Amino acid sequence: MKILVTGSSGLIGSAVCPLLEEYGYIVRRFDIQPPSSEIGTTYFRSKELTDGKDRRRAIKGIDGVIHLAAVSRVLDAELDPSKCIDVNVRGTMELLHDIAKLDNPPWVIYGSSREVYGTSSKIPVSEDQPLKPVNIYGMSKVVGEYLVSNYSRLTKRPSVIFRFSNVYGSVYDHSTRVIPAFVRATVTGSAIRIEGEDNIFDFTHVDDTANAIRAAVNLIEDGRLAGTEVMNVASGRGTTLMQLANLVRTISGVDIPIIKKKLRDFDVNHFIGDPYRLESLLGVRCKIPLYIGIQRLLNDFRTDINRTGYITEIPGKMSRNMINAVRQEVSL
Repeated sequence: MKILVTGSSGLIGSAVCPLLEEYGYIVRRFDIQPPSSEIGTTYFRSKELTDGKDRRRAIKGIDGVIHLAAVSRVLDAELDPSKCIDVNVRGTMELLHDIAKLDNPPWVIYGSSREVYGTSSKIPVSEDQPLKPVNIYGMSKVVGEYLVSNYSRLTKRPSVIFRFSNVYGSVYDHSTRVIPAFVRATVTGSAIRIEGEDNIFDFTHVDDTANAIRAAVNLIEDGRLAGTEVMNVASGRGTTLMQLANLVRTISGVDIPIIKKKLRDFDVNHFIGDPYRLESLLGVRCKIPLYIGIQRLLNDFRTDINRTGYITEIPGKMSRNMINAVRQEVSL
């Protein structure tokens, strides 16, 4: 089976591509950036998703599309809403238009976001709750979901819409996202800056996210999926930003200051996802505890920084006492 992964060099794409290859799938990577490591499969470098020539070359002979390419940060979308709409809406629409014209239209897995819900009044948030995005990025993902569902209806091909929730776990992630930003602060000795200390979110490790995508591919391949399925990729566990900051400080052993800043008006202030549909339909769950994921990320930063020579050392493994302290800080 040949699978095109758009946004293949991003946080989730970088994890899902090698995982799919381990399971024997032929992966075609499509991104504006080259992969972070050497690969043996096809890579298409594109100017943008909206570049029709590159896009049409990449889709030839594919069986499925995992569409992750996007303007993926809320702040970036607010700063340049035109680009967000161009990439997330027009790019998705043109991709679906092109693959619908193939002799054998492929199935689609679409990377959406918890941002489509906005700030929900009910916790945990299930997939049937109203979509009330409060920012441009969330709005673009609502439209993307509609386009994918419509594609599936017209082509009679299955599709899965994943609503991702605060995915983390790689040194190659955007440095201003909350967990990478907090971890970088500990390794550089700078202050942790929190915008909304009581804001609570459902943090999910990128390996769990990639595994959910892999499970969906298997479900489609086995012919056990028809129409469009929508699923949260979430753990069902919430952590406030203040708890997260203290957790990162505890794990790192670095007592750096915390600076509290005013909440931005385009940010959602709480989300905990209901994982029932993910677990019941795919048989997978987000199982990597937050403290383990952060420890892995700290170790990855240590390896990367030692290799580049910017910082000679950062804290190492946790002792049993440190793990116990972490468990007291955050309910895990």
